[in-house]
Amino acid sequence: MEVCDADAVQALNSSRCAAGYKLQIAVCVLCMADEYCQHSQGNACPANAGTLQARGASLPTECMCRPGYYRDRNATALNDVCTECSLPFFCANSLVHSCHQNMSTNENRASSNNSCRCWPGFFEIAVLMGDHNATRRTCQEIPLGYYMSNTRVVPTKCPPLHSTRRPRSISSAQCVCAGGFRPDNANSSSPTVACIACVGRQVCTIASLGVVGTCDEYKQVVNFKHDACVCEGGFYDEMATQEGRM
Repeated sequence: MEVCDADAVQALNSSRCAAGYKLQIAVCVLCMADEYCQHSQGNACPANAGTLQARGASLPTECMCRPGYYRDRNATALNDVCTECSLPFFCANSLVHSCHQNMSTNENRASSNNSCRCWPGFFEIAVLMGDHNATRRTCQEIPLGYYMSNTRVVPTKCPPLHSTRRPRSISSAQCVCAGGFRPDNANSSSPTVACIACVGRQVCTIASLGVVGTCDEYKQVVNFKHDACVCEGGFYDEMATQEGRM
């Protein structure tokens, strides 16, 4: 077998080679990639580990877990074991890493921060960091009145006179008539629910999902949103008084 001089050292003692070398036909040769050499012998790195193409490793700790795996130091095996990375983390350099706030990975064996995605109800933006024009990926809550089903794009505003009941909406179906408006039942054939303003003593709140109520006797609507009733002049709310709200 022909061995390059740069990778071989003639053994002074046929049973001993320097660390990082292994004995091969009475010649010490440089340890190959994905193995480490001790006491003149080559040892394969554990499963799912390697030396990142480097040669001459002499210690098992020089075997790094492959991307998407981490070093499990609690394993019962004699050597450290590289374990598959699981949700919601990513694994690099033999370590487990958490994604930024409101983000997680969506598949096992994730190997970088690029695998992190925003949680449903959030969308990704780039935030400028420091004075070097560097940016950091972060996730922002989808605001009230908007929705989105793809966390990689900008939220979409609900149609006019519509809003959402709460932030973090992920579908256009979550857009309902805004406070002070109710569905126009006369235009039910429209693909988008049309909304019309409440009038008179009608009370329309976004929480009622289009169910229209009316103010009780001696109460009236006094705000432009038509979503609350108050007592008419000369009357007071006895229940509110008992609860300490007046």
